[in-house]
Amino acid sequence: MLEQIDNNSHKRSFLRQNNRFLAPISIVVLISFMVLMQSGCDNKGNQPRLNTIVKPEKAEFVDRQSCRECHEKQYREWKDSHHDLAMDVATEETVLGDFNNSPFIHDDLPTTFFRQDGKFIVRTDGPDGKLHDYEIRYVLGVDPLQQYMIEFSDGRIQVLDIAWDTHSREEGGQRWFHLHPDEKITPNHIFHWTRRFLNWNYMCAECHTTNLQKNYDLETDTFKTTWSEIDVGCQACHGPGSNHVEWARDLQDTGTKSDRYMNRGLEINLKAHDSRIQVEACARCHARRNGLREEYHYGKPFMDYYVPQPLIDPLYYPDGQILDEVYVYGSFIQSKKYHQGVRCTDCHNPHTATLHADGNELCKRCHSTAPVRERYSVTPKDYDTPEHHFHKPDSSGAFCVECHMPETKYMIVDPRRDHSFRIPRPDLSLKLDIPNACNRCHKDKSVQWAANTVDEWYPLTKDMREGEIHFAEIFAAGQAGKPEAALLLIKLAEDKSKPAIVRATALHILQRYRNEQTLHVISSALNDLDPLVRYEAVRGISTLIPRAPRSELQQRKLSLLTPMLNDPMRAVRTEAARAVTEVPEELRAREQLRHFETALEEYKQRQHSIADRPESHLNLGLLYQNLGQNDLAETSYKNAIQLVSDFIPAHFNLANLYNAVGRNRDAEQQFCKIIELEPDNGEAYYSLGLLLAEEKRLDEAINYLEKAAVIVKTNPRVFYNWGLCLQHLGRQDEAETVYLKALETFEDDYSIIYALATLYLQQRKWDDADVRAKQLRSLNPDSAEVEQLMDYIRQNGGERVGPR
Repeated sequence: MLEQIDNNSHKRSFLRQNNRFLAPISIVVLISFMVLMQSGCDNKGNQPRLNTIVKPEKAEFVDRQSCRECHEKQYREWKDSHHDLAMDVATEETVLGDFNNSPFIHDDLPTTFFRQDGKFIVRTDGPDGKLHDYEIRYVLGVDPLQQYMIEFSDGRIQVLDIAWDTHSREEGGQRWFHLHPDEKITPNHIFHWTRRFLNWNYMCAECHTTNLQKNYDLETDTFKTTWSEIDVGCQACHGPGSNHVEWARDLQDTGTKSDRYMNRGLEINLKAHDSRIQVEACARCHARRNGLREEYHYGKPFMDYYVPQPLIDPLYYPDGQILDEVYVYGSFIQSKKYHQGVRCTDCHNPHTATLHADGNELCKRCHSTAPVRERYSVTPKDYDTPEHHFHKPDSSGAFCVECHMPETKYMIVDPRRDHSFRIPRPDLSLKLDIPNACNRCHKDKSVQWAANTVDEWYPLTKDMREGEIHFAEIFAAGQAGKPEAALLLIKLAEDKSKPAIVRATALHILQRYRNEQTLHVISSALNDLDPLVRYEAVRGISTLIPRAPRSELQQRKLSLLTPMLNDPMRAVRTEAARAVTEVPEELRAREQLRHFETALEEYKQRQHSIADRPESHLNLGLLYQNLGQNDLAETSYKNAIQLVSDFIPAHFNLANLYNAVGRNRDAEQQFCKIIELEPDNGEAYYSLGLLLAEEKRLDEAINYLEKAAVIVKTNPRVFYNWGLCLQHLGRQDEAETVYLKALETFEDDYSIIYALATLYLQQRKWDDADVRAKQLRSLNPDSAEVEQLMDYIRQNGGERVGPR
């Protein structure tokens, strides 16, 4: 159970776009300017003079009216946009839902929305399961749904899991609906609205406000969260504006541009030639990612502050299509558009948050015989024609986005388009049972019909589709653990023509295949130019060379990871620091790890920045265990449990820590607590059974191991240890039954076959032992252990046992 938990491990799609994996914002420190010398003499022969450029003050957030003074047009475009209405105080003007004693029932639980003394009130179940009245303090979003927020005395702001559908009645809206209609959400459920996993301060706040300061205090478990503006304002994207305002006022007052500021005093140039600057600025909120620290410096590389998620289940389909709520960025960086330099504002007006044009007119700005935007490498061609899309003009099938940006609905009523801009591939649907754009519309047709139609319409690409192995097939095979996927994943990871997120995902999946070739490929990826690839390579080294007594492997691990401790991206170097703690302390002490302590402190800061989350303390506990600081590890696991009492991973790791230091009674209590919390947790029964066996309490152990075997049907070690306990108790017939039962599922499991052969030796069943020994030899022909076993059988079984 000792495994690192990502910060998003227990999150689910439940809030509007921009609500995930958030880290508080702070302001950026501008570059220090050096003293410049004006060279040469002037025309009067005077000596050169020094122009001292004073280092500007750290930029601060200013009132939005300061922006409006010069940027009235942009302000009017932004006003009433989705960014402007991202969040607001609950008032007569902002609340869209029906609070006229409006009832709603979900799973037999009544909820009522009503008004009282000018306030908006909801009567619903609280953390104790009883009905209480709560005041709605804030609203979240405006279209196509609006959510409602309740503030508690400890500073927590929780988001109700009943939302208002803002569509018209004709469109099926103007109604209350539950975000988890098919689940029974009790107060003990991880996604009950009062629980920490639906907490606005962490889950939503940064991307629905400007200049958020979370201000969480672990000691008191309270928030004092603040913000400059209760929406996504100018400075949420452009950065704090005080220096830009001063630059503008200097220009207005003197008619000259101030020498004090570079880039007009702006924190980030969103129109920079490098399109990645803008895309990564948007990705802060429009990405499924984990945060790395509390402060944010505008204009800095994305992976110095965040880590995007790879293209794996359950977030993406194997071909990279969106599956869960992933917020655009991971899709967009797969696309050819991104790699051609296309940026968000090529299609979206950043102030209105709407498209520049409607329908196909937007796409034709680049994809036509006379493109409006010619800076991208696009073949001039008329795509808006039946000769290309094979649909009636102006029908839904004739719209570019229906084929190349299919929609997926989240939160019941909120459709999002896939931004990977892929070509429909129903042939992959046939192979992998994944969606395709054709059958999303033609639901009455088969997938085979769609594949045949695409082949008929586009015969020139049919051979390409039939001859290639798409990365979707490789990812699907790899995530299923199929042996043949290993070499294909290696080839994909090394293919520099593929998008970096695809290569990084290949490395991520490749970690399942532990062999020297895999280790070699992942080691080479440490030198890749893309930080996401390097990040997954570091994680791969950690996985492929775990903590083990073999010092030569640990020395190799240290040699590979040491240069990564000084990587320019914080994501890479902090992950390297965590992985280096897995190397024994005596080996670390031999090396002069100049950057280790700095990167390690950054990793700790990464976890402290989300100290309100239990997974933060779980990760710190693992770190301290690696460092041999068991008291701090115990405190960290207890902190996680204090925050979320039923956070099972922390209970497991605390139990394993107690077991490792000889506190088995405490370990037993933790395993029993897990079983109390989750009566069907097979791993808890298994772990407790092993602990009791270690304590020589075999009669008790077999009961837990038997229960584990009933629940955990995929782990042969459960049956193996259960059988051994029965053997030690002299219950050989029962042990044989257990082993044979296991072999019905795990017919080639070496350990179980060996245990069964040993049992037959004890029972002097030489013929049965010989059958199992030969089975072992077929699995491992070069095993000296097996040969010794067969020799023993032959010597003692006499003529009853045949020759080799």
